[in-house]
Amino acid sequence: MKNLKNKSKGVTLLELLLSLAIIGIILIIATRFYTSSSESKRLADLNDQIGIIQNAVNRWSVNHQNPAAGLTSTTTFKDFVEHGYLPSSYYKDETTKLINPWGGLMKVDFSSNYTRLELQEIPKEAAKKIIATYQKILCQKYTNPDITACNDENNNCTINFYFINSCS
Repeated sequence: MKNLKNKSKGVTLLELLLSLAIIGIILIIATRFYTSSSESKRLADLNDQIGIIQNAVNRWSVNHQNPAAGLTSTTTFKDFVEHGYLPSSYYKDETTKLINPWGGLMKVDFSSNYTRLELQEIPKEAAKKIIATYQKILCQKYTNPDITACNDENNNCTINFYFINSCS
C-alpha cells in the first residue's frame, strides 16, 4: 500500500485559475459601481453649479425691483461676484473659466429675459441624462435644452439651454 502521508502540499493550477476568476469578477463589479457613482456625483455637481447661477440671477432681479434689471450681454461673473451674488471662486481674474464637472467649459450669457448656458465636452450619455433632468422641471424655468453638437471622435457633446430670469 502506498503511503498517503507523502502527498504533495500546494495549490493546483485549477485552484489558482478559480481564484483569479473570482478576483476578476469582483473587480468588474467594483469598477461598474465606481463609474456609476462618479457619474451621479458629476450630475449632482452640475445641478449645484446651475442652481447657484440661477439663484444669483434671481437675487439680482429681486434686488433691482425688476426682473433682470441691468442684466445685459456685457454682464459678467465679475459683476455678480463684486455685488455678492456669486462666490469668489466664480471670478478671480479675466482668465477665470467656469469648468463643468466633466472638465469642459461652462459658458454663461446673461440678458434681460433669460440666461443662456452652454455646457461643452459633455459625454453623450451624460448629455442625455442632463436633458432628461431639465425637461422635467416645472414652472418653465428652463426651455427645452438640446444637444447642439456632438463630436464623433470623442463622443462628447455641447448642450445649450436657457432659463427664464424671473419665474413666479
